[in-house]
Amino acid sequence: MGYRYQQTFLTYGTAAALAGHGLSICHNITHPMVCRTDDPNVSIGAYYIVDYTRSSLLAYHTETYGASGAYAVVDYSSLGIQFGSDERYNNPSEEYYWEEVRKVLLRPLLHEASQPPTAVILAGENSTDPTFRRVLEDILHTFYRDKSVVPLIFDRDPEYIQAKGAAEFVRRRPYLDEPRRPERTLGFWQDETSRKTQVQVDEQMDL
Repeated sequence: MGYRYQQTFLTYGTAAALAGHGLSICHNITHPMVCRTDDPNVSIGAYYIVDYTRSSLLAYHTETYGASGAYAVVDYSSLGIQFGSDERYNNPSEEYYWEEVRKVLLRPLLHEASQPPTAVILAGENSTDPTFRRVLEDILHTFYRDKSVVPLIFDRDPEYIQAKGAAEFVRRRPYLDEPRRPERTLGFWQDETSRKTQVQVDEQMDL
């Protein structure tokens, strides 16, 4: 298990979930440079994003103050590469597995340095698992119990939403300077034209 602090980019599937919900994307796709932080169509807020798949569990706390800002994790991310749903019974016990899942989910919330998340976004084909949801909801209840903010939870049909977000990326591709499909990787961008991958997730997305 590891974590990255600052400059980590979302995986393709998680970014697609954001876009599928219409969050942190510029709605004026023919002139993306005109998107400003005061554009009423651009979502502004802090996001707690959880991506639970068969091969991994990823959790992020990030913010956006304009179009596309949330796609770079500016605060904290927690990566449980070995705690995807397929590993549920490949651990010393199921109790051990869920305790480790809890730790992965808690880290971004405990380390958030700016503001509590105003929205919770669920992604991944296993984010609807009943036991996983009970663990997540218990964490959210404990974290927000003494806070004035009540987060919106975006959990509608995660696989459909990710496919919808991927379609949004394809629709915008002709208007981008670098019309390349992002890989499903976790890492650091070095500059505008090169990327250095720190960790590559084995799972291949086919949205």
